[in-house]
Amino acid sequence: MKKPMKAGARTPAKKNSAPGGPEASRRRRQSGASEHAYLQVVETLKNRIAQGEYRPDQKIPSEKELGQEFGLSFLTIRQAVGVLASQGVLKKIPSKGTYVQKLNWQTASFHLVGLADHLAADRDAKVKILKAGLEKATDEVAAFLGVAPATSVVRVERLLISEEQPIIFQESFLPCEPRRPIMESELEATYMAGLFSGRGDTGLIKKAAMDIRLGELNDRQAQLLGRPLKDKAFVLEYTFFDQAGETISRGRFWVISEAMRLSGRVGLWPDEEGA
Repeated sequence: MKKPMKAGARTPAKKNSAPGGPEASRRRRQSGASEHAYLQVVETLKNRIAQGEYRPDQKIPSEKELGQEFGLSFLTIRQAVGVLASQGVLKKIPSKGTYVQKLNWQTASFHLVGLADHLAADRDAKVKILKAGLEKATDEVAAFLGVAPATSVVRVERLLISEEQPIIFQESFLPCEPRRPIMESELEATYMAGLFSGRGDTGLIKKAAMDIRLGELNDRQAQLLGRPLKDKAFVLEYTFFDQAGETISRGRFWVISEAMRLSGRVGLWPDEEGA
């Protein structure tokens, strides 16, 4: 005969109801499976496009149809399609569906692979500071930096040497604000190499804009880089912005042609499939 429960006594908790019990484990397994499933859908759709099953400008099956095919939820399929749309592989057209994106050269991402590879291979790349100090901004420098003429600015000049060969001459300008952390970074001898190799501390920079063109070396630049007078070089003109969107530095890199190569790809490549 069961003993009557005392007033105020708690009913024993049922099994599997605890936060860490089997039910919670089952939900975690389902969640992990769902996360893995959307990546499988991404890989499968990429393979179909790469093999020509879905061709450029062709409409792919709807998210509902894909869900039925893969036996997955609508949200999982939508996540996979969203990933491919963000990568430029698919495009969504409202009220019409999802289509395979055609190759568009304007969407190609170009990288300074020649320069980056060159510096990555030479971990002994050295930076020589040629000049670092205050000066009054000339009209040209004032316009370049966006300050009033005769404003005090910091001018820094560096030479980057790789495998005993000077390959980059840099000139940069900053407004004279000694208490700003960027000032210390600019004066670091390793700062320029860090920007190209990814090993430097560039956390103060929120974003940057860059233009690339061909230019002629002047007497001093040619001498420093060991090149003939008026030799051609790549000019990388940049602007760095801080977290508030304010300009914190502007400058130019003069890069000898052998040290830089632009490389870009569009479309699906084997090393991207399954990513």
